[in-house]
Amino acid sequence: MLRWPSSKYQLTYMFRSGVQNPNEADMRSACSQAFQRWASVSQFTFQEAPTGSRADILIGFYRGDHGDGDAFDGPLGKVLARAFYPQDGRFHMMQMRIGASRILKSEDQTLKSLQILEEVHKGQTIAGLNKVKKYLNKFGFYANPNDSNLTDDFDDHLESALKTSSVPDDQDFRSAFAQAFQSWEGASQFKFKEASADEKANIVIWFYSGDHGDGLPFDGPGRVLAHSFFPQDGRSHYDADESWSTNPDMNHMDLESVALHELGHVLGLAHSQDPNAVMHSGIAAGTIKRDLTQDDIEGIQALYPN
Repeated sequence: MLRWPSSKYQLTYMFRSGVQNPNEADMRSACSQAFQRWASVSQFTFQEAPTGSRADILIGFYRGDHGDGDAFDGPLGKVLARAFYPQDGRFHMMQMRIGASRILKSEDQTLKSLQILEEVHKGQTIAGLNKVKKYLNKFGFYANPNDSNLTDDFDDHLESALKTSSVPDDQDFRSAFAQAFQSWEGASQFKFKEASADEKANIVIWFYSGDHGDGLPFDGPGRVLAHSFFPQDGRSHYDADESWSTNPDMNHMDLESVALHELGHVLGLAHSQDPNAVMHSGIAAGTIKRDLTQDDIEGIQALYPN
């Protein structure tokens, strides 16, 4: 049986950088409590290794194939985590996106990087800036068409984005969905409210990248923006790799417009033949369609008559 040698009863651990983790404070607290429980019933002691040092246990969050030969199977799969026996020390957990009530919380690490930018200056190269650029670009703030391979360089484009823009928090996205729900509420007999954390919701909204376990993988920026399932399924999925915005330009998608369309599917509506209708198939970047047309209203009222 594999075991740690007696000289290694004082183990160090480290969280792998360069991957998106859950809320960092919660993650560290949960892992610390787990280590303490094992320390209390064994000869082991555990201490987090300082940055730049080598740790005995390396903790990382990943999606899909992450290079160890054992790919994770997504949020609807059976594998939650995987750890390797002594003296390997690798501890891999599946990175999962949080649902509607916690939209964008998986971006906490990027937001922390944005706070650190207060101490960084143009011309420097800092690990993780490529994620900051991708995050800003997703919301329409970093738009450099010549930079298809985002780098860790603090360049003019990043400086301009940080000076002229603010990063939206999840309240902006909550507002977009709330407005979409209100529009359908005003045209139908439905009432909508956000479920609390311990309630089971009828409609579950998620942002995913690529294959996410429902047989309909997203294809990255462009083409398929979202898909939703008819009643009484309630799932509404959005491509996390799209450039979403609550105030879109010609390179970004209006979240409220797409949400309004997708929630129509959740309620049971198919696509409309009217090109002006919200339920018409397809929407171009920069287009705003936040008002239900007569065709949309007649459709929902025919499906659910008074």
